[in-house]
Amino acid sequence: MTPSGPTAIGVPVASTPAASGPWKTPSSVAVVAIACSVAAVIVAAVILSSGLIGGGCACYQVSLSPMVLQHGGTGDDWEFAVASINRPAPFEGFSVRVFSNGTSTSNATELRDGTVWGDPASLHINFTDADGGGELTVGDAFVLGNTEMRREYRVALIDRSDGSVVAEALVDT
Repeated sequence: MTPSGPTAIGVPVASTPAASGPWKTPSSVAVVAIACSVAAVIVAAVILSSGLIGGGCACYQVSLSPMVLQHGGTGDDWEFAVASINRPAPFEGFSVRVFSNGTSTSNATELRDGTVWGDPASLHINFTDADGGGELTVGDAFVLGNTEMRREYRVALIDRSDGSVVAEALVDT
């Protein structure tokens, strides 16, 4: 007996009906696959950039730019201006600490407009909120006053939530 219809190695094979509906051509399947892939990439990018899964960073990224304001007299005064920051941040989230030749000269003191630490007759640090908005932004500045000659000073801006140093700048007097 000879089988009628399609065979594979002499065994009858069920024939498949012709494609029908929206999936008539391989190109329509490819279009749907590409659309699904693009959607998946967009969703993954949104999740990673939001910080929900290991990607985005909730940390602050700040850079300080030091420059001498006054040289001589009772001591040098240095300004440490906020040159860049990734987003404005409320002052209460930060403290500042000053080091002289690697030794801390102050405890970490909460950041606020005006004198942060010390008094004008000796080593001190002031902070100026340039735009008056109560948040750390570009243009805000620390002034380290009455520094001694031949010393290295480091001003460190600290994130109070975890104690990490967000920015620091060094000057040699």
